[in-house]
Formats: sequence, C-alpha cells, structure tokens
Amino acid sequence: MSHNTQLSIVPSPDYTVEFRAYKDDAWYTVTVLLVGETLNIKYLNFSDDHDDLYKPTDFKTLEERNEFKARFRPLSKQVQDNECRQLVKGVKVCACHSFGDDDVRFYDAFVDEVQENEHTTKADEEVCLCTFILFWLHGPNAGNLTASKIEDICIVQTATYSDPAVASFLKMAREKTECISSLTSSRPMEVSGLEMVAYSNKGSSTARRRSCSLKKNEDNDLERIKTPCMILVGNLDKDLCSSTVIEFLHRHTSVSPRVFIFPSLPSEIFTGGAIALDSEKDFRKLRDFLTNPNSIITSSAGRPWVVLETLVGLKKIKASVGKLVPTSQNGNSETSNDLKVVHSGSKEFKMASDRRNLFLEFSSHMERLYKRLALEELKIFASESIGELA
Repeated sequence: MSHNTQLSIVPSPDYTVEFRAYKDDAWYTVTVLLVGETLNIKYLNFSDDHDDLYKPTDFKTLEERNEFKARFRPLSKQVQDNECRQLVKGVKVCACHSFGDDDVRFYDAFVDEVQENEHTTKADEEVCLCTFILFWLHGPNAGNLTASKIEDICIVQTATYSDPAVASFLKMAREKTECISSLTSSRPMEVSGLEMVAYSNKGSSTARRRSCSLKKNEDNDLERIKTPCMILVGNLDKDLCSSTVIEFLHRHTSVSPRVFIFPSLPSEIFTGGAIALDSEKDFRKLRDFLTNPNSIITSSAGRPWVVLETLVGLKKIKASVGKLVPTSQNGNSETSNDLKVVHSGSKEFKMASDRRNLFLEFSSHMERLYKRLALEELKIFASESIGELA
C-alpha cells in the first residue's frame, strides 16, 4: 500500500549561491532546496551524499541563526584579465588556496597591494601579468599576506542576498528560536553553539549536524566561556548598537563574538565597548583584524576605533570590567551608525589616524588624572587616620 504524502517544496535557482562550509570555513558554489522544514544544501560537482541537511531546531539562539544566515551570499564574480584595474587596494575578494592538485578552496581576503606589470596578448586575448598582494581574512592564511595572480581571484558581490528557500527556512528558525528562548528564560540554562561534524573527500566539505546540548549555567555569561577572551575598544559612537558590530565583524573575519556597549554620560562625545570571544583562536583572528597597521575601523562619520586592552582569562576580565550585561543584539542595525574599514594610503586613513592619535593623547591625559585622583584620596585617608590616632 502506497502513501501519497504532499510536501511543501521551495526551490532555489540552480547554483547561484555561495555557502561557507562549517568544516573548513571555505566558500562553495551550492544550490538550496527547502523540503517541508528541512533545508537541503547541495554542492556543485559533488554527489547527493555530500548534501547538508538543516532543521529550524538546530539553532538554539538568534545569534546562531544570524551566523548561519551570513554563510550565504551571491556568487562572487571571476575577474577577467582586462578587468584587473578593479582590483585596487581595499577591495574584498574571494581567492583560491591550493592544498594539492585536486584540492582547491576559496577564502575571503582584501587586496593590500597591487604590483602592476604590463599586460601581454595571447591568441588575440589580453593577459594580465600583475601580482596582487592579499591580506587573508580566514582560512589557512588568515592574518597573513600572500601573492596571487588574477586567475585565482574573484570579487565578492556587495548585493544583498535573498533566496526564497533560505528566507523561508530562516523565518521558521527565528520563530522556533524565539519560542525556545521564551521557554528557557525563566531557568538559568546555557545553550551550546551549533556543533558540526564535517567530512571531506578530495577537497569537498560537507557538514553533518550533531545534536546541541543544554547544560546548567552555574555563573554569569563570562564564566560560561571555555576560554574567555575579551578586547576592550574605545572611541565608539554613542548610538552604535551591538548587532551592528556583530554583523560587521562577522562579515570581515567570520568570527561571531558577543558585544557589550558601555553606557556613557550625556557630556561624553564617545563611548566604549567590549568584545567577548569563545576561544583563543577567534581572539587572535579578531585581534589581528582590529590591530592591522594597514587599516582602521571607523564609523560613517569617521570616528576611529581604538583598541585599549586585550584580556585572556576570566580573572583578568573580571579584574578589568567586572560583571557585564550584554546589550541587545537583536536590534535594528539600520538605525545605528554604519562601520567601514579604511586602508593605508587613503585620505580617510590619514584623517582616522590623526583622530586616533588625538584620542590616545586624551586617554593618556585622563589616565594621569585618575592616578592623581587616587593619590589625593590616599593622602586624605592617611591624614584622617593620623588625626583619629592623635
């Protein structure tokens, strides 16, 4: 006896999507299909055995859901030899890294320098002989500079990605995540991250889901982190919200931190914040991005970020900032100040560098005032103590 089961199927156009796989963090050309509540990711030139299957219940927090959303984008554009002038300093690209003859994977990078060479022709076609120095954002070369040729480089498309299958799936995931949050909000529970087990075959990357676990939270948010790390940042715009920072940092580094925006006094023209990370690996990646001498992060108004301190270990974090309560990470980032990266050699970089130096000078002055205040308080305390003894 046969059963006629009707499924709600939302297809996606064939292989017009890039997906950053969980195992190796590399970008792959995929197509997606939503069957019922299951999102099926199919990799180009790989069999169905390598498909990834996801359920809305795989995401226990909205942060996990948003991180998954950021793993999709339109296909990057292969740069042709006669288009090499598009690859100027600061352009974000997706370039290949070879692990072997049959194992080539793609990771994001910025063009750091262009070594121009005169083009030649071959079979009546222009051939680019320029060399492009790339600063890698993730992958095996993350944080390093390497040289690449134009045939290894694609330009990342800035258009907003929208796919009906993914959009429908993310909507279901959001509803179920909000439901889970409301059910667990009255209990001190911790939700672990989405864990993935990946399998590879000649450079393929597929992710298989492993169940998420719940365990009792015995202390505050900072103590839940296995290897707590934190970066303190100053000179932030007062209207900046944490969701904007999270999205920006993830877009440039593939790291999804927790962000704390500090309150400020009405008389202050800037504020500060803290970026908390789950591992030293992510900490190093984000630290290298924030302290890269060839670039500065600024607001749309040109206010430069300043890294004030880096902290590793729960005791150091508590001694410096105490017990933090994260600001909302689900706000509308469109209402917040946009962020951007300005690169060495540009007029924006020169202005940001001058403003950063001014802030550092101000901070140094304030530090001296704080020390003087502490000394004067100590003198008053000592004088009163002597008076009582007398």
